[in-house]
Amino acid sequence: MSSTGLSTDELAALSSQLNPSRQIKMPNGVEISIRGIALDDALTIYRRHAGELSAWFERLALQAMENPEAGFSFDANIASALVDTLPTVTADIVAIAMGYDDPAVIGIVQRMALAPKIAALEAIADLTFTEDMPPKKLFETVIQAAGLVRTSTPQSDEA
Repeated sequence: MSSTGLSTDELAALSSQLNPSRQIKMPNGVEISIRGIALDDALTIYRRHAGELSAWFERLALQAMENPEAGFSFDANIASALVDTLPTVTADIVAIAMGYDDPAVIGIVQRMALAPKIAALEAIADLTFTEDMPPKKLFETVIQAAGLVRTSTPQSDEA
């Protein structure tokens, strides 16, 4: 029993309801479990890769301004472009979605085969973005929250 009075099975059921996951099949037949990215995950990723991600967000914003009717949907083309241009960021995203926030795992994921990595990124997007929280809104929320966290962190008074 947990401190909430829930059994281990009840906690596992609650976790799977609140944190759905998908299985991604690797070339060797092994399956890995991927979940969506929560706000704290997104903030961690943003803090580590703010410069690279800011440039990417700007590029997506320019594309949206050039063709506002097109909207934004995360697909294999976007995933492939991310893997190609931001390999460390995408490895970090996949590792965190697998439940690992460890540099060694991020390095292993970075060497993962391309097809399952793209499939993992698509699954992460499907599990993360919703009608109420589309990519643009999540990006804005992360940037805003990162700013609030940064400004609320006490600064040392060195003179």
